[in-house]
Amino acid sequence: MDYGVLKGNLSFMILWLIDKNKETTGKEIVDELEKRIDRRLNPGTIYPALDRLKKKKLIEIQRKMGKDIYYSLTQEGQKELKASLGRFKRLFHDIK
Repeated sequence: MDYGVLKGNLSFMILWLIDKNKETTGKEIVDELEKRIDRRLNPGTIYPALDRLKKKKLIEIQRKMGKDIYYSLTQEGQKELKASLGRFKRLFHDIK
């Protein structure tokens, strides 16, 4: 796999995975990406991306049971994901 493509799409992929699960932990994101790209990503790649998304107010953090951190999309994050999906579909409308 071309990991340069991943780097340019990591935020989109994270937003999509969070939306798919409605709320998810960082570990679950790492695990799901590993299944999809056949490579274990370093937490030093995922957590800074999550921090950037949080600073942009695209995701929010929730604590459950006092220890686990769950991420969910904000309304702004849902709008960004929808816009990104629209761009993707326009670019690749002919993929079957």
